[in-house]
Amino acid sequence: EKERESERQRQRLTDALRKAQSDAEHYMHRAVQGEAGTEEFHRVVAQLGEMRGEVARLDEELRAIGRERDDAKRAHMEVQARFNAIEAERQKMAVEIERINTDRGKLKEAVRTATEAIRQVADHRSEKVET
Repeated sequence: EKERESERQRQRLTDALRKAQSDAEHYMHRAVQGEAGTEEFHRVVAQLGEMRGEVARLDEELRAIGRERDDAKRAHMEVQARFNAIEAERQKMAVEIERINTDRGKLKEAVRTATEAIRQVADHRSEKVET
């Protein structure tokens, strides 16, 4: 928004500068014909100088806004890169957690199977002792 307003202001001043240049050309034409005075000449020259100075100031302001915009884009890209790295790490952790949970499930099943086997062996031994 700030950039657009500066651009509009710059355009208004550029238009005013063109008008001042047109006034200067008109003055020159009148001066050649002997119809213009020194006071009018000084007014036109001063007006042109003011307009050029204002356009130069606005050009610098637009360049500064452009630099700020570029800095903001760069900062946004850096933050996005960090976010992407964090998200990739989160995904890796989720995969690792899933693997651990799968291994845990397999281990629980192995413990159940081993416990059942031990129970069966113990039952079998008990039966032998009783006979």
